[in-house]
Amino acid sequence: MQSDSRGDTLRRITKAALGGLAGCALVLGGTQAAVAAYEMWGYGPGDLTDLPIKGPFDDASVTLQVKKSGDGTNFVLDVTRINATAAGEEFGAHLHTGVCDPLGLDASKAGPHYNHEIEALGVPKAEAEISRRTEVWFDLVPNVDGVARDSTTVKFVPQDQDLFMSIVVHNDATANKTGIAGDRAACFPLDVSAWAIKPPTTP
Repeated sequence: MQSDSRGDTLRRITKAALGGLAGCALVLGGTQAAVAAYEMWGYGPGDLTDLPIKGPFDDASVTLQVKKSGDGTNFVLDVTRINATAAGEEFGAHLHTGVCDPLGLDASKAGPHYNHEIEALGVPKAEAEISRRTEVWFDLVPNVDGVARDSTTVKFVPQDQDLFMSIVVHNDATANKTGIAGDRAACFPLDVSAWAIKPPTTP
């Protein structure tokens, strides 16, 4: 597993400049990008950082695409090399505010779920809504080839003070209203400086 000084296993594969015309194609990983009314970035393919809890994602690899348009963000998560014994089961994955432990020893370093009401609107944690409307959730159901894909769109652009976040994969499905999805099985670090918003510094 390759890792840099932050434990990142990501590799940006494309970035398209925002243009004024819609409906044009963007070629990922290539050198040609047509003008489009959105911006897109890609991460991976890269190994997930394995966490102490053993499970079907111990050898998995991930690719993430982020597309920003106006005030909304679309995320497409692809996970491969999932253990075939997990075929048909549902697992939750979420955008988290922290970074992965590069050694894979401390799952808590990835921090809590990103919640837009808390991080951007200043709503106290006890009062914030926990749902697909305020957080970035994925439902991963591996097929017999060990591949799972999910896409989610939110009506906000995440804000993060240090511009480093992560995708955490859990060993269970995500429960509505609580966002709980069992033990943290694997982690994928994200440098979000190209697309996330850095909140203003409080005087």
